[in-house]
Amino acid sequence: MKKFILKAKLKAKKGKGNIADAVMVYVMRAETNSMKQMAWKRSRVLLFLHEQGVKIGKMASEIEARGGIEAIYKQAVKSKPLRVLKPAKKRASETESSVQKAKKNGLSKPSAETDKDAENRSPRTNDQRAMLLVSIKLSDRDALSEMPLNAKAGLTIKRNENQNGAKFTVLRVKELPEKSQL
Repeated sequence: MKKFILKAKLKAKKGKGNIADAVMVYVMRAETNSMKQMAWKRSRVLLFLHEQGVKIGKMASEIEARGGIEAIYKQAVKSKPLRVLKPAKKRASETESSVQKAKKNGLSKPSAETDKDAENRSPRTNDQRAMLLVSIKLSDRDALSEMPLNAKAGLTIKRNENQNGAKFTVLRVKELPEKSQL
């Protein structure tokens, strides 16, 4: 595997991935993240079919017979997930408020968290980072670039679909004071 990675000029990630992923990235000449994700998905499908006993010469016809890459990928994810998902948190409307809990338990004072705090808490649990295509005036972009490192800015953003494919447009940029907490 090391020889292949060197010959293919791939970046080796210690303990991550497998040879099928590396081969698919190489074969597809995947350079962008989206192309690498597509290569990974195809690799996952091929490994899934291989584990089910499909012979290499029959893979193409089997993919077609089962409805394509996406359909088989969904089967693979369902039957053999690579990660265990945490159960989704209940929405604020589905959970008891701190006042309701205090009354139920016979307490006169609720916990330190107020009902307003519970309402403001986001029910979303996916905290991964992602790139986002945003339309912004060059003068606003320059203002952001000229800010010192670790400075904070408040952006007023409107959700829309503009001609450049951006789903959001920055309407206003405001540098926040140093002690401002978001």
